[in-house]
Amino acid sequence: MKLQANKVDDFIKTFNNMNKCFLVYGPDEGLIVIRKQEILSKIMPDYKNSLSLVTLDIGDLKNKPQILSNELNSNSLFSSDKKIILIEDADNSIVKVLNEVFSKPQNNETFLIITSGDLDSKSTLKKFAENNQYFVSLPCYKDDINTVMQLINKKLKENNFKYDVEVIKYLSENFGGNRLIILNEIDKLTIYKGTDKDLTIDDVKICIQNNSEADINNFVNQFAALNIDKTFSEFKKLLDEGIYPVAVIRTLISYIMKLQLFKYQLQNGLSFDEIAMKENIFWKQKPILQQHLQKLSMKNINDLLIILLNQECKLKGKMD
Repeated sequence: MKLQANKVDDFIKTFNNMNKCFLVYGPDEGLIVIRKQEILSKIMPDYKNSLSLVTLDIGDLKNKPQILSNELNSNSLFSSDKKIILIEDADNSIVKVLNEVFSKPQNNETFLIITSGDLDSKSTLKKFAENNQYFVSLPCYKDDINTVMQLINKKLKENNFKYDVEVIKYLSENFGGNRLIILNEIDKLTIYKGTDKDLTIDDVKICIQNNSEADINNFVNQFAALNIDKTFSEFKKLLDEGIYPVAVIRTLISYIMKLQLFKYQLQNGLSFDEIAMKENIFWKQKPILQQHLQKLSMKNINDLLIILLNQECKLKGKMD
């Protein structure tokens, strides 16, 4: 079944577990992550901590196509749990396997979620999902300005903020239509403001990363890779663009804390792929994250975090 992009929100809102298989695709990588999380949460609210969520690697499927059939036709390890199979970053090469599996009637209760990138009109994977009785195809395109404003307004109200229309306008003009960034930045605003619910333009300018999101990510990646010269160069570029130093520091702290969490879980026996799936790390970020984890020891991470937190306090003191 093919869904129009403007019908996807309503579909997820009224989701009732009748549909079992999903293809989530499109040019908006952030929205793909959100849609995947929304479907997972609808099926299994505690999916992050469940052993009934099985992730299959696209490479393994190509070499051993029977894996998908075996997983679809086996029950969860826990009889009371629903079972979900997740295949991420799929391409047209998986269609042969899907044709073989779904040429036979499917009567089990297992869910299947497949994510992919921007599939063109000739994509065999897209055509398969749109025409197969078991599948729902969910396209993910960037939100238009009206949708962005509605989303921002909704999220700010959910967090009990008091604000005027200028705040909505400023935020909508600086998010670039990326829903994942919107939700992440409003979360940061919530943390930044704490119990103070009066949200002003100045608050937003200090905390929000506007269109320099990519530049800040470049800075963070160079910092975590310990590339000193490039780190200073990226930081100067951000300052020249008018980005507040405290916003940069807080983004950096957030990333170093993520490295700390990964390091801790790795030390306690989880694999990188297990943690990345649990924490919903986008596939393009995975190799970069692995490089940083190899580069930095837990002691390095802890030391950096102390330095950054102290620097944040100093910057906040100057702002106050």
